[in-house]
Amino acid sequence: MAPFFPRHTIEWKLEEPRFVRRLAVSLIPMGILTGILAHAYRWIVLTHRPGHWWLIFVVLAGHLAILLGLTTAHLGNHPVRQWVWRAPMFALVVSVTESVLAALLIAAGVERIGTTVAQWNDWRALSLQIFLFRESFVLVFALILAAVVQWVRFVLLKREHRLSTAMAMHEVREEEDAAKRAR
Repeated sequence: MAPFFPRHTIEWKLEEPRFVRRLAVSLIPMGILTGILAHAYRWIVLTHRPGHWWLIFVVLAGHLAILLGLTTAHLGNHPVRQWVWRAPMFALVVSVTESVLAALLIAAGVERIGTTVAQWNDWRALSLQIFLFRESFVLVFALILAAVVQWVRFVLLKREHRLSTAMAMHEVREEEDAAKRAR
C-alpha cells in the first residue's frame, strides 16, 4: 500500500525579487520607464534652451546615457540569445512611449523641437525621428554589448582552462555527486 504522507517534509522558501529587479526583468514596464525618463530629460534640458553648442553634446550624451544605461539594465537580466528579439521590442516600447509623451506635451503646448514649440503637424515627423534614432541606437548598442559579453565570457573560460560553461557545470555536478557518495 502506498504511503499517504511523506516520511520527510520539505520546507520551501520562496523569495520574491525586489521591485527594482522585477522592473528590470520585465520588458514593457522597463521600456515605458526608459521612454518617460529619456523624453523628460530631453524636454527639461530643451526648455532651458542651451545657448552654447557644447551643451547640445551634453544633452545628447545625457539622453544616450539614460537610454543605453536602462537598455543595459534590462538586457543584462536575460541570455544573449534572447537579445535578438528583446532589443528591438525594447526600443519599440521606448519609441511608442516617447511618441505618446510627445503627443501629450504637444496637446499641453509645451513640447519642443529644438528651441521652438512643436505643433500637431510636427508630431508625425517627430515620432518617426524618435523611432528611427531609438531603434538604431538600441540595436547597434545591443550588438556591440553582445559581442563584448561573449568575448569576456570566452576570455574568462579560457583563463580557467574550460572550453564551455557546460563543462564547468558538469564538473560542479560531479563534485556534488562525489560529496554525496562520501557521506
